[in-house]
Amino acid sequence: NQVREDGTQLSGTTIGHWDGFQFVEYPIPKAFEFSEGTQQTLRAKQDTVHNPIEKYHHWNEESNVVNHQIFDITSKTTVLTSPAGTDPSNDVIDFKDPWLIDYPDPNYGNNKRNRGMNAPFKSRPSPFNPDYTTDFGNGDIYRGVFLNQGLPNWQPPYYSVRAASQQTFSFHGQSIPFYFVGWEGDNVDFQHPEQTETAVVFKADGAEARALYKGHLVSSRPTATAFNNGWKLAWDEALFQYHLVYADGGRMFRTQSAGAAGPWSPEETLSLGPGSDCCASVHFYEGDVMEAHGEAIDPSVLSVVWDRAEGGVHRPVLRYRSYPGSWSNEVLWPDDDNALVNSTPAVARIRFGTAPAKTFVLCRSQSGLALLELDESSDAFTVVANPVPGTGPNSRSPALASPEPAIPEKLFLVWEDGEAI
Repeated sequence: NQVREDGTQLSGTTIGHWDGFQFVEYPIPKAFEFSEGTQQTLRAKQDTVHNPIEKYHHWNEESNVVNHQIFDITSKTTVLTSPAGTDPSNDVIDFKDPWLIDYPDPNYGNNKRNRGMNAPFKSRPSPFNPDYTTDFGNGDIYRGVFLNQGLPNWQPPYYSVRAASQQTFSFHGQSIPFYFVGWEGDNVDFQHPEQTETAVVFKADGAEARALYKGHLVSSRPTATAFNNGWKLAWDEALFQYHLVYADGGRMFRTQSAGAAGPWSPEETLSLGPGSDCCASVHFYEGDVMEAHGEAIDPSVLSVVWDRAEGGVHRPVLRYRSYPGSWSNEVLWPDDDNALVNSTPAVARIRFGTAPAKTFVLCRSQSGLALLELDESSDAFTVVANPVPGTGPNSRSPALASPEPAIPEKLFLVWEDGEAI
Protein backbone atom coordinates (compact mmCIF):
# COMPACT_ATOMS: atom_id res chain seq x y z
CA ASN A 1 0.00 0.00 0.00
CA GLN A 2 0.98 3.68 -0.26
CA VAL A 3 -0.37 6.35 2.06
CA ARG A 4 -0.03 10.09 2.58
CA GLU A 5 1.55 11.67 5.65
CA ASP A 6 -1.88 11.77 7.33
CA GLY A 7 -2.41 8.05 6.65
CA THR A 8 -4.95 8.33 3.82
CA GLN A 9 -4.46 5.97 0.90
CA LEU A 10 -2.88 7.25 -2.35
CA SER A 11 -5.63 5.86 -4.55
CA GLY A 12 -4.80 5.57 -8.24
CA THR A 13 -1.06 5.14 -7.70
CA THR A 14 1.12 2.09 -8.29
CA ILE A 15 3.96 0.18 -6.62
CA GLY A 16 6.68 -1.40 -8.75
CA HIS A 17 7.95 -4.98 -8.29
CA TRP A 18 11.26 -6.04 -9.84
CA ASP A 19 10.72 -9.25 -11.82
CA GLY A 20 14.39 -9.71 -12.66
CA PHE A 21 14.26 -7.64 -15.84
CA GLN A 22 12.11 -4.59 -15.13
CA PHE A 23 9.81 -2.97 -12.58
CA VAL A 24 6.24 -4.12 -13.12
CA GLU A 25 3.71 -1.60 -11.79
CA TYR A 26 0.69 -2.75 -9.73
CA PRO A 27 -2.24 -0.56 -8.61
CA ILE A 28 -2.50 -0.20 -4.85
CA PRO A 29 -3.58 -1.70 -2.61
CA LYS A 30 -1.82 -4.84 -3.86
CA ALA A 31 -1.52 -8.17 -2.07
CA PHE A 32 1.67 -9.95 -3.22
CA GLU A 33 2.28 -13.66 -2.72
CA PHE A 34 6.01 -14.26 -2.17
CA SER A 35 7.81 -17.44 -1.17
CA GLU A 36 9.23 -17.40 2.33
CA GLY A 37 13.02 -17.11 2.40
CA THR A 38 13.25 -15.11 -0.83
CA GLN A 39 14.30 -11.48 -1.37
CA GLN A 40 11.96 -9.16 -3.21
CA THR A 41 12.56 -5.58 -4.43
CA LEU A 42 9.74 -3.06 -4.41
CA ARG A 43 9.71 0.53 -5.64
CA ALA A 44 7.38 3.21 -4.27
CA LYS A 45 5.96 6.08 -6.32
CA GLN A 46 8.84 8.43 -7.19
CA ASP A 47 7.18 11.57 -8.51
CA THR A 48 5.13 14.01 -6.44
CA VAL A 49 1.46 13.85 -5.63
CA HIS A 50 -0.69 16.97 -5.21
CA ASN A 51 -3.30 18.58 -2.97
CA PRO A 52 -1.15 18.79 -0.90
CA ILE A 53 2.21 18.24 -2.62
CA GLU A 54 4.01 15.23 -1.11
CA LYS A 55 6.68 12.76 -2.18
CA TYR A 56 8.15 9.42 -1.12
CA HIS A 57 9.71 9.45 2.34
CA HIS A 58 10.35 5.88 3.61
CA TRP A 59 9.06 2.33 3.90
CA ASN A 60 7.30 1.92 7.21
CA GLU A 61 9.48 -0.84 8.71
CA GLU A 62 12.82 0.36 7.36
CA SER A 63 15.27 3.01 8.63
CA ASN A 64 17.02 2.95 5.23
CA VAL A 65 15.17 5.46 3.04
CA VAL A 66 16.33 4.05 -0.34
CA ASN A 67 13.29 3.79 -2.58
CA HIS A 68 14.27 0.52 -4.32
CA GLN A 69 13.91 -1.50 -1.13
CA ILE A 70 14.98 -5.14 -0.85
CA PHE A 71 12.82 -7.12 1.57
CA ASP A 72 13.67 -10.48 3.13
CA ILE A 73 10.42 -12.42 3.02
CA THR A 74 9.76 -14.12 6.35
CA SER A 75 6.66 -15.21 8.18
CA LYS A 76 6.76 -11.83 9.98
CA THR A 77 6.62 -9.70 6.83
CA THR A 78 3.18 -8.09 6.76
CA VAL A 79 2.13 -4.73 5.34
CA LEU A 80 4.74 -2.52 3.60
CA THR A 81 3.78 1.16 3.35
CA SER A 82 5.53 4.19 1.89
CA PRO A 83 4.20 7.33 3.62
CA ALA A 84 4.98 10.74 2.15
CA GLY A 85 5.74 14.19 3.61
CA THR A 86 5.42 17.87 2.70
CA ASP A 87 8.23 19.97 1.27
CA PRO A 88 9.49 23.57 1.57
CA SER A 89 11.96 25.36 -0.69
CA ASN A 90 15.43 26.19 0.64
CA ASP A 91 18.62 28.10 -0.22
CA VAL A 92 21.93 26.24 0.25
CA ILE A 93 25.36 25.79 -1.39
CA ASP A 94 26.53 22.12 -1.49
CA PHE A 95 23.63 19.84 -0.68
CA LYS A 96 23.23 16.15 0.17
CA ASP A 97 19.68 14.83 -0.25
CA PRO A 98 19.02 11.21 0.78
CA TRP A 99 15.75 11.27 -1.22
CA LEU A 100 17.04 12.65 -4.54
CA ILE A 101 16.32 10.09 -7.26
CA ASP A 102 19.51 10.28 -9.30
CA TYR A 103 21.23 6.87 -9.29
CA PRO A 104 20.69 4.53 -12.28
CA ASP A 105 20.85 1.20 -10.48
CA PRO A 106 22.63 -1.35 -12.74
CA ASN A 107 21.08 -4.19 -10.75
CA TYR A 108 17.63 -3.06 -11.85
CA GLY A 109 17.97 -2.14 -15.49
CA ASN A 110 19.47 1.28 -14.70
CA ASN A 111 16.15 2.42 -13.30
CA LYS A 112 16.89 5.44 -11.13
CA ARG A 113 16.51 5.44 -7.36
CA ASN A 114 17.60 7.52 -4.38
CA ARG A 115 20.71 6.61 -2.34
CA GLY A 116 19.73 7.30 1.27
CA MET A 117 22.60 8.42 3.47
CA ASN A 118 25.06 7.31 0.77
CA ALA A 119 23.92 10.20 -1.41
CA PRO A 120 26.77 12.44 -2.65
CA PHE A 121 27.07 16.17 -2.14
CA LYS A 122 26.07 18.09 -5.26
CA SER A 123 27.35 21.62 -5.86
CA ARG A 124 24.70 24.12 -6.90
CA PRO A 125 24.99 27.84 -7.68
CA SER A 126 23.91 29.95 -4.73
CA PRO A 127 21.13 30.82 -4.16
CA PHE A 128 19.84 27.30 -4.76
CA ASN A 129 16.20 26.34 -4.38
CA PRO A 130 15.41 22.59 -4.53
CA ASP A 131 11.85 23.17 -5.72
CA TYR A 132 9.31 20.73 -7.04
CA THR A 133 9.95 20.99 -10.77
CA THR A 134 13.39 22.42 -11.67
CA ASP A 135 15.74 19.99 -13.42
CA PHE A 136 19.27 20.79 -12.22
CA GLY A 137 20.85 18.58 -14.87
CA ASN A 138 20.90 14.83 -15.49
CA GLY A 139 17.26 14.66 -14.39
CA ASP A 140 18.01 15.86 -10.83
CA ILE A 141 14.61 17.10 -9.61
CA TYR A 142 14.51 17.51 -5.84
CA ARG A 143 10.73 17.82 -5.49
CA GLY A 144 11.21 19.87 -2.30
CA VAL A 145 12.56 18.70 1.05
CA PHE A 146 11.09 17.20 4.21
CA LEU A 147 10.70 19.19 7.42
CA ASN A 148 12.20 18.26 10.81
CA GLN A 149 14.14 15.37 9.29
CA GLY A 150 16.72 14.16 11.86
CA LEU A 151 15.11 15.62 14.99
CA PRO A 152 15.30 15.32 17.90
CA ASN A 153 18.67 13.52 18.19
CA TRP A 154 20.19 13.79 14.69
CA GLN A 155 19.07 10.30 13.86
CA PRO A 156 19.58 9.46 10.14
CA PRO A 157 18.26 10.02 7.57
CA TYR A 158 18.84 13.78 7.40
CA TYR A 159 20.01 16.42 4.95
CA SER A 160 23.54 17.85 4.95
CA VAL A 161 25.10 21.08 3.69
CA ARG A 162 28.72 21.86 2.88
CA ALA A 163 30.70 25.01 2.09
CA ALA A 164 34.23 25.61 0.84
CA SER A 165 36.68 26.46 3.62
CA GLN A 166 38.13 29.32 1.57
CA GLN A 167 37.08 31.40 -1.43
CA THR A 168 38.81 34.34 -3.13
CA PHE A 169 37.00 37.48 -4.26
CA SER A 170 38.24 40.71 -5.84
CA PHE A 171 37.69 44.04 -4.11
CA HIS A 172 39.29 47.39 -4.99
CA GLY A 173 41.61 45.66 -7.43
CA GLN A 174 42.85 43.14 -4.87
CA SER A 175 42.25 39.42 -4.54
CA ILE A 176 41.17 38.86 -0.94
CA PRO A 177 40.81 35.41 0.64
CA PHE A 178 37.56 34.83 2.49
CA TYR A 179 37.44 32.10 5.14
CA PHE A 180 34.41 30.14 6.29
CA VAL A 181 33.35 31.11 9.82
CA GLY A 182 30.06 29.28 10.32
CA TRP A 183 26.45 28.64 9.32
CA GLU A 184 23.37 30.70 10.07
CA GLY A 185 19.86 30.77 8.71
CA ASP A 186 16.15 31.14 9.19
CA ASN A 187 14.01 28.24 10.48
CA VAL A 188 16.95 25.81 10.36
CA ASP A 189 19.03 23.90 12.90
CA PHE A 190 22.63 22.83 12.27
CA GLN A 191 24.28 19.91 14.04
CA HIS A 192 27.73 21.53 13.82
CA PRO A 193 27.28 25.17 12.74
CA GLU A 194 31.00 25.86 13.11
CA GLN A 195 32.05 23.16 10.62
CA THR A 196 32.09 23.42 6.83
CA GLU A 197 30.08 20.20 6.56
CA THR A 198 27.11 19.58 8.83
CA ALA A 199 23.71 17.95 9.08
CA VAL A 200 20.85 20.42 8.73
CA VAL A 201 17.17 20.35 9.67
CA PHE A 202 14.65 22.51 7.84
CA LYS A 203 11.89 23.48 10.25
CA ALA A 204 9.41 25.56 8.22
CA ASP A 205 8.36 26.50 4.72
CA GLY A 206 10.80 29.06 3.29
CA ALA A 207 13.68 27.96 5.54
CA GLU A 208 17.09 29.23 4.49
CA ALA A 209 20.65 28.11 5.31
CA ARG A 210 23.54 30.52 4.76
CA ALA A 211 27.31 29.99 4.85
CA LEU A 212 29.16 32.90 6.44
CA TYR A 213 32.59 34.02 5.22
CA LYS A 214 35.07 36.54 6.65
CA GLY A 215 37.38 38.56 4.45
CA HIS A 216 40.95 38.26 5.70
CA LEU A 217 42.20 41.45 7.41
CA VAL A 218 39.42 43.55 5.90
CA SER A 219 36.44 45.30 7.48
CA SER A 220 33.21 46.89 6.33
CA ARG A 221 33.67 49.78 8.76
CA PRO A 222 36.31 52.54 8.88
CA THR A 223 36.29 52.28 12.69
CA ALA A 224 37.41 48.64 12.69
CA THR A 225 40.10 49.36 15.30
CA ALA A 226 38.48 52.35 17.05
CA PHE A 227 38.90 53.73 19.72
CA ASN A 228 42.47 54.27 20.89
CA ASN A 229 41.76 53.95 24.62
CA GLY A 230 42.21 50.16 24.42
CA TRP A 231 44.92 48.02 22.87
CA LYS A 232 43.92 46.30 19.59
CA LEU A 233 47.24 44.45 19.28
CA ALA A 234 48.81 42.37 22.05
CA TRP A 235 52.19 40.63 22.14
CA ASP A 236 52.17 37.03 23.35
CA GLU A 237 55.58 36.31 24.82
CA ALA A 238 54.67 32.73 25.66
CA LEU A 239 53.79 31.72 22.07
CA PHE A 240 55.90 34.44 20.37
CA GLN A 241 53.05 35.92 18.35
CA TYR A 242 50.74 38.91 18.07
CA HIS A 243 46.99 38.87 18.73
CA LEU A 244 44.94 41.37 16.68
CA VAL A 245 41.24 42.09 17.34
CA TYR A 246 38.93 44.19 15.18
CA ALA A 247 35.30 44.63 14.15
CA ASP A 248 33.71 43.74 10.82
CA GLY A 249 30.01 43.69 9.95
CA GLY A 250 28.91 44.15 13.58
CA ARG A 251 30.98 41.19 14.84
CA MET A 252 34.29 40.90 16.61
CA PHE A 253 37.18 38.87 15.19
CA ARG A 254 40.65 37.77 16.26
CA THR A 255 43.67 36.75 14.22
CA GLN A 256 47.21 35.85 15.25
CA SER A 257 50.60 36.15 13.62
CA ALA A 258 53.04 33.33 12.95
CA GLY A 259 55.93 34.72 14.95
CA ALA A 260 56.87 38.39 15.15
CA ALA A 261 56.75 38.97 11.38
CA GLY A 262 54.93 35.94 10.00
CA PRO A 263 51.60 35.82 8.13
CA TRP A 264 48.27 36.26 9.93
CA SER A 265 46.00 33.29 10.55
CA PRO A 266 42.39 33.05 9.31
CA GLU A 267 40.11 35.00 11.62
CA GLU A 268 38.04 33.37 14.34
CA THR A 269 34.74 34.87 15.44
CA LEU A 270 34.54 36.06 19.04
CA SER A 271 30.98 37.43 18.92
CA LEU A 272 28.33 34.96 20.03
CA GLY A 273 25.25 37.02 20.84
CA PRO A 274 22.98 39.42 18.95
CA GLY A 275 23.67 43.12 18.61
CA SER A 276 26.29 45.29 16.92
CA ASP A 277 29.84 44.83 18.23
CA CYS A 278 32.77 47.25 17.96
CA CYS A 279 35.56 48.98 19.86
CA ALA A 280 37.61 46.10 21.24
CA SER A 281 40.39 46.08 23.80
CA VAL A 282 42.79 43.13 24.11
CA HIS A 283 45.23 42.21 26.86
CA PHE A 284 47.64 39.30 27.13
CA TYR A 285 48.67 38.31 30.64
CA GLU A 286 51.87 36.31 30.72
CA GLY A 287 51.53 33.72 33.46
CA ASP A 288 54.17 32.99 36.03
CA VAL A 289 54.85 30.16 38.45
CA MET A 290 53.63 30.85 41.95
CA GLU A 291 53.10 28.58 44.91
CA ALA A 292 49.54 28.39 46.19
CA HIS A 293 48.34 25.48 48.32
CA GLY A 294 51.07 23.27 46.98
CA GLU A 295 50.21 24.05 43.34
CA ALA A 296 52.26 26.00 40.81
CA ILE A 297 49.52 27.49 38.67
CA ASP A 298 49.26 30.96 37.17
CA PRO A 299 48.20 30.49 33.55
CA SER A 300 48.69 32.92 30.71
CA VAL A 301 45.36 34.49 29.75
CA LEU A 302 44.22 36.35 26.64
CA SER A 303 41.31 38.72 27.38
CA VAL A 304 39.19 40.63 24.87
CA VAL A 305 36.42 43.10 25.74
CA TRP A 306 34.25 45.11 23.35
CA ASP A 307 31.13 47.24 23.17
CA ARG A 308 27.78 45.78 22.15
CA ALA A 309 24.87 47.97 21.08
CA GLU A 310 21.48 46.35 21.44
CA GLY A 311 18.04 47.71 22.21
CA GLY A 312 19.25 51.28 22.59
CA VAL A 313 21.89 50.56 25.24
CA HIS A 314 25.61 49.77 25.17
CA ARG A 315 27.32 47.20 27.39
CA PRO A 316 30.76 45.61 27.66
CA VAL A 317 31.18 42.01 26.53
CA LEU A 318 34.20 39.99 27.68
CA ARG A 319 35.66 36.70 26.52
CA TYR A 320 38.92 35.20 27.78
CA ARG A 321 41.08 32.18 27.10
CA SER A 322 43.55 30.50 29.46
CA TYR A 323 46.54 28.69 27.98
CA PRO A 324 46.17 25.81 27.52
CA GLY A 325 42.41 25.97 27.21
CA SER A 326 39.48 27.20 25.14
CA TRP A 327 37.50 30.42 24.98
CA SER A 328 35.00 31.27 27.71
CA ASN A 329 31.39 32.11 27.04
CA GLU A 330 30.46 35.76 26.69
CA VAL A 331 30.43 37.64 29.99
CA LEU A 332 28.02 40.59 29.88
CA TRP A 333 27.26 43.30 32.41
CA PRO A 334 23.45 43.10 32.76
CA ASP A 335 23.15 46.24 34.92
CA ASP A 336 20.42 48.81 34.24
CA ASP A 337 23.09 51.55 34.36
CA ASN A 338 24.54 50.51 30.99
CA ALA A 339 25.64 53.44 28.85
CA LEU A 340 23.35 55.04 26.28
CA VAL A 341 26.46 55.75 24.17
CA ASN A 342 29.48 53.63 23.31
CA SER A 343 30.86 52.05 26.49
CA THR A 344 34.43 52.01 24.99
CA PRO A 345 35.61 49.35 27.46
CA ALA A 346 39.23 48.56 28.31
CA VAL A 347 40.57 45.35 29.90
CA ALA A 348 43.62 44.34 31.91
CA ARG A 349 44.55 41.23 33.89
CA ILE A 350 46.75 42.00 36.87
CA ARG A 351 48.38 40.07 39.70
CA PHE A 352 48.82 41.93 42.96
CA GLY A 353 51.90 40.53 44.66
CA THR A 354 51.52 36.78 45.16
CA ALA A 355 47.71 36.76 45.03
CA PRO A 356 45.93 35.11 42.08
CA ALA A 357 45.64 37.33 39.01
CA LYS A 358 42.40 39.25 38.46
CA THR A 359 40.74 40.61 35.32
CA PHE A 360 39.30 44.14 35.37
CA VAL A 361 37.15 46.03 32.86
CA LEU A 362 36.73 49.81 32.88
CA CYS A 363 33.84 51.20 30.82
CA ARG A 364 31.34 54.01 30.50
CA SER A 365 28.01 53.86 32.30
CA GLN A 366 25.19 56.39 32.62
CA SER A 367 26.62 57.52 35.96
CA GLY A 368 30.22 57.90 34.83
CA LEU A 369 32.85 55.17 34.55
CA ALA A 370 32.28 51.70 35.99
CA LEU A 371 35.10 49.45 37.22
CA LEU A 372 34.17 45.77 36.95
CA GLU A 373 35.99 42.65 38.14
CA LEU A 374 35.57 39.21 36.55
CA ASP A 375 34.38 36.46 38.87
CA GLU A 376 35.87 33.44 37.10
CA SER A 377 33.97 30.96 39.27
CA SER A 378 30.65 32.14 37.82
CA ASP A 379 31.77 33.92 34.63
CA ALA A 380 30.07 37.12 35.78
CA PHE A 381 31.05 40.68 36.57
CA THR A 382 31.10 42.14 40.07
CA VAL A 383 31.02 45.90 40.45
CA VAL A 384 34.07 47.39 42.15
CA ALA A 385 32.85 50.97 41.70
CA ASN A 386 30.04 52.64 39.73
CA PRO A 387 30.69 55.43 39.28
CA VAL A 388 34.43 55.48 39.83
CA PRO A 389 35.10 58.43 42.19
CA GLY A 390 35.81 61.58 40.23
CA THR A 391 33.95 60.43 37.09
CA GLY A 392 30.62 61.57 35.69
CA PRO A 393 28.45 61.52 32.56
CA ASN A 394 31.10 63.41 30.56
CA SER A 395 33.89 60.92 31.39
CA ARG A 396 34.94 58.85 28.38
CA SER A 397 37.77 56.88 26.70
CA PRO A 398 38.81 54.91 29.80
CA ALA A 399 42.11 53.01 30.06
CA LEU A 400 43.66 51.02 32.88
CA ALA A 401 47.03 49.50 33.67
CA SER A 402 49.32 48.49 36.51
CA PRO A 403 53.02 47.71 36.87
CA GLU A 404 53.95 44.06 36.43
CA PRO A 405 54.04 42.65 39.02
CA ALA A 406 51.68 45.13 40.69
CA ILE A 407 53.83 46.15 43.63
CA PRO A 408 52.76 48.37 45.27
CA GLU A 409 49.25 46.99 44.79
CA LYS A 410 47.77 49.75 42.68
CA LEU A 411 45.56 49.89 39.62
CA PHE A 412 45.92 53.00 37.44
CA LEU A 413 42.83 54.44 35.74
CA VAL A 414 42.99 57.11 33.02
CA TRP A 415 40.15 58.82 31.14
CA GLU A 416 39.06 61.93 29.32
CA ASP A 417 36.72 64.46 30.90
CA GLY A 418 35.88 67.42 28.70
CA GLU A 419 39.26 68.53 27.38
CA ALA A 420 41.18 67.19 30.37
CA ILE A 421 42.92 63.86 30.99
